[in-house]
Amino acid sequence: MLACKWVHLACKRHLHDLTRKDFRWHFDNDQVDNVCRFAELMKHEKGALQGHPFHLEDWQVFTLASIFGWVDPDGIRKYREAFILVPRGNGKSPLAAIISLWMTFLDGEPGAEGYCGAAGQEQALEVFRPAKAMVEQSPELQERYGIIPAAQSLYQPSTRSRYKPVIRKPKDGASIYIAILDEWR
Repeated sequence: MLACKWVHLACKRHLHDLTRKDFRWHFDNDQVDNVCRFAELMKHEKGALQGHPFHLEDWQVFTLASIFGWVDPDGIRKYREAFILVPRGNGKSPLAAIISLWMTFLDGEPGAEGYCGAAGQEQALEVFRPAKAMVEQSPELQERYGIIPAAQSLYQPSTRSRYKPVIRKPKDGASIYIAILDEWR
């Protein structure tokens, strides 16, 4: 598989960190398994795979494992920011939607504020729309976690968590827990 030197270095660092003994961080296989299982319960929004469960490709598993797998003894993640560059048509928006849904509604943060932002409305909806479709296509997710889809937001009354698209910047007073910035300029 072709990958740039930065991806090779990230993989090398990941493998090296797995062998370190004097390291603050440990790799939580269970957390990664939970996130990946959740991802593969979600369904595609459009195209030939519309309505079919999402199947993670290797690069997507590595991305999720990097973001969610490395934690310290207090459960604090090593990586709190991810800059993901993926060519068009490779499932970047659905993956971003899955990360958004997990972080906003299943990560255990009461009152989590999740946003997908872009310079314009249409681009902001590119990540929100698949997230909303994933919730709408999963009555089990709605029922089990109490997530309510609305026209321009997803809301979880039990935790008062919400996810919605924003244009440019959220208004003052926002306490952002997860932000997905798509084609940010």
